[in-house]
Amino acid sequence: MATPVDRVTTALAGRYRIERELGRGGMAAVFLAEDLKHHRRVAIKVLDPEVGAAIGSERFLREIETVARLTHPHILPLFESGAADGLLYYVMPYVEGESLRDRLTREKQLPLEDALKIAREVADALSCAHSRGLVHRDIKPENILLEEGHAVVADFGVARAVAAAGREKLTATGIAVGTSAYMSPEQASGGRDLDGRSDLYSLGCVLYEMLAGVPPFAGATAESLAHQHLNLTPRPVTELRPAVPAAVAAALQRALAKTPADRFNPVAQFGEALGPGGTGTPVPAAAAAAASGPRSRRGPAVLGLAVVAIVALLAVAAWQRWGPFAEWLDGSGVHQPVKKEWILVAEFDGPPGDTTLATAARSLASAALDQSEILATVPRDQIQLALRQAGKPANTRVSADVARELAYRRAVRAVLEGEIQRIGAGYSVVLRVVDAESLKVVITERGSAKTEDALIPALGKLAEKLRRDLGERRSAIAATRPMTAVATPSFAAYGLYVRADRLLVSNEPVAIRTAVLLAREALALDPGLFDAWCLLGSAYHNLGVRDSSRTAWKEALRLAGRATVSARLGVQARLARADGDLEGSLAAFDRLLQEDPSSYRSWNSRAVTLDDLGRFAEALESLRRAETTSPVGFTPVIRFNEVFFLCELGRAGEARRRAQTLPGLLGKKGLIMAEIAACEWAAAESLAIDSEREPGVEDTEVPLCVPSALAGRGAFREAAEAYVRAERVGARSTNPSMYQNWTRRGRVLLTVMSAGAVPLPTDTWFADTTTETLLTRGLRAAVAGDRVVARRVLATVRARPERDRGGQEATRALLDAWVLGLDGRWSEVLPLLTPAASDLTSGAVGPSAIRWTLADGYERCGQRDSAAVWLERIASDPGPVQRDLYFRGAALSAAHHRLVLLYARMGRLADAERHLAVLERWWDRPDDIARGMLAEARAAVKSARGMARPEAGQASSPPSQSG
Repeated sequence: MATPVDRVTTALAGRYRIERELGRGGMAAVFLAEDLKHHRRVAIKVLDPEVGAAIGSERFLREIETVARLTHPHILPLFESGAADGLLYYVMPYVEGESLRDRLTREKQLPLEDALKIAREVADALSCAHSRGLVHRDIKPENILLEEGHAVVADFGVARAVAAAGREKLTATGIAVGTSAYMSPEQASGGRDLDGRSDLYSLGCVLYEMLAGVPPFAGATAESLAHQHLNLTPRPVTELRPAVPAAVAAALQRALAKTPADRFNPVAQFGEALGPGGTGTPVPAAAAAAASGPRSRRGPAVLGLAVVAIVALLAVAAWQRWGPFAEWLDGSGVHQPVKKEWILVAEFDGPPGDTTLATAARSLASAALDQSEILATVPRDQIQLALRQAGKPANTRVSADVARELAYRRAVRAVLEGEIQRIGAGYSVVLRVVDAESLKVVITERGSAKTEDALIPALGKLAEKLRRDLGERRSAIAATRPMTAVATPSFAAYGLYVRADRLLVSNEPVAIRTAVLLAREALALDPGLFDAWCLLGSAYHNLGVRDSSRTAWKEALRLAGRATVSARLGVQARLARADGDLEGSLAAFDRLLQEDPSSYRSWNSRAVTLDDLGRFAEALESLRRAETTSPVGFTPVIRFNEVFFLCELGRAGEARRRAQTLPGLLGKKGLIMAEIAACEWAAAESLAIDSEREPGVEDTEVPLCVPSALAGRGAFREAAEAYVRAERVGARSTNPSMYQNWTRRGRVLLTVMSAGAVPLPTDTWFADTTTETLLTRGLRAAVAGDRVVARRVLATVRARPERDRGGQEATRALLDAWVLGLDGRWSEVLPLLTPAASDLTSGAVGPSAIRWTLADGYERCGQRDSAAVWLERIASDPGPVQRDLYFRGAALSAAHHRLVLLYARMGRLADAERHLAVLERWWDRPDDIARGMLAEARAAVKSARGMARPEAGQASSPPSQSG
């Protein structure tokens, strides 16, 4: 089956040499190519066939010709346009830089000077276009390229040509003009007579996002966004980015006016309003600190009357400045939930030589603030991300000064600083809220505790005072449960829990096991410590000890009175997932996000659950919500999940671009996945083998990608050896059992799909009685023809409660089908496997093996057409689905081989030749197994050609389509 790259390569052969796909949007794909005549690299935009048909070639070329006359330093020029092989395309220079979307994805918020410069340059470009009667209609970060520090506007062509084609005609094909997050109100309402003021509104949305880190409006659907553009006023940008000067905020507010007549006209006026006279220059935190001279730390000494007066004034200022924290009442006086404001908690200062005291006190203060309705503390992974973005080592201590700098860079409004000191047998505690922009201390609270355990209620009371001073409702504070109830009355137990929590994030097996020991010590001191039971569940889950993890989470749920609502729902979601109840897990995450919509981690976990349910597009949308709600930006885990989901949606080009923004091994794994999804086996193999030598590779699953790529190239024996190497690497991982199951299942499937040419793994099994391991052994026994072992495994698994089957129902069905096949009962295989074969959530076995077996059943029952349908489903899968990633190369290439033979027998010569062409292109390093399979396929096609050629003097008849 010809891929989009193949079709474009064929259509433009002789003029352009296509290198690879750069990206794909809703209406077109972009390819990197070499202009063979002028020996230069170009970008070729090719419209999707549906879009091209809706527009028509004549209209398209006419509109492109108009756009091609535009010449401006900030508009991407057009070299050529045309139609070839039914495809409409145009050619542009290849910009070596990145798009504004790429930069926003990486940085989230841009420095003020950079954002204003980009907006001015785009306004200048639009002014030129508008003066010639051209409206862009799709201004968004993806269409603004950054080249050597300057903005270049791209894509005038498609948006104009599509708009000219007529909305009714396009709506019939499901094509939308414009992008919902950036549409002007008149465009969102379906207006046709758009002018330059519509582009200005879109540019205002882009500038808002560059400054605030999020677009003016966010919504799950285009309808929701359209409603907001038409009816709602965006939150003032200064609330999200206080450093934005008043003149810029006013210009932005005017650009985003609902009525076009209220906006700047022409757009050049907007650029002027953002010019040097209107920008102002915020003072960076470090510079402000230097200008104010050294700041001494205030101890717990008694304040004089003058200082008390200053503190009183600061309290008033705090109420005025931080009032937006408490936007809880609308005009009717009804309680309205708002998005929580982030506060970055610095590492506390404590007694020299005792880091545990300060660390535990910081964690307790953070937990107390997280009970707030208006505040949320910046999580540790986001602080690590902020450190990396600031160019600081990961082990940098987040002191008060570092915390202020990070908060200022990321537009987090406040920093919490803390000091805890010993005074005799007791302790003194000071908490301060600092304005990250002005560096002023706006609130200070002091307290004391006579004993270590008394620190817990003392910190809880201080946190309540801070919340009150920041404007939280008194009723909400009064409803807060004491920290001794939601945390623990034992400071020693909490200190052990905090040490365990720090170890758990390292993901090192030794560290995780140490964390388990520390958590158990904490529970020995306080068996009701909810957080310690949660940590124990996560630690066991990471180690692959599923029964113990579920037991720990159940114990945590028994202590519902010691947890917040959000924490309890989070555990319910994880436990439901561990029990294989994905719908129950999703419901728990949905309830959690109703409780706390700013929980980006829950948006991410919800996305993973949706993906496991096969709802890939919804998963991607949930993941985007995770990115927009996180305080600093996407974490590597969120971005990697995005790469995975894009691969599953068949959007390999986008996945490749996203993977390039990831650091280290995670980025390489993302690239490997994208190449496997694109069936670029050589590139995937090269990347995977290069990454195998890097430290930490055993916990990335990278070695499991090597055999998939090798099998895709026809190197079946090398693929089998690569599975063995991957199993050795996995033995050093956090979860060796998982690795062993995946590698051995991969080898079993390699045997099946090579018709037994690749030998089965030997029957030596590790001491593991989990359902997953039992089924792996059963699959191996069935392929070996060992009915006794295969049936014994089936009986054991069936006898287990459903919750103990670990989401392995599809694998059990596959084993059941193989046992039926051994008995020749193929007619019973069909109803057994059909539901799982249609389900993209087929658990750890993946759908390819199920579809392969279902095709076996249909073929043995004489229904060749149905067999071909399921084999085509394997061959045309858009991306790596679940565990198919790790044997995708074998599954796809073997499916093409089998389809050649099947279609040749059915007399469908063209289909047989089509699949043979794929094999001949993919198998560029065939071993003896693949060479034999190729020879068999070629012989089958040759025989089919002979049968299709009628004898002299005889009339030809159509080949039979039946089995």
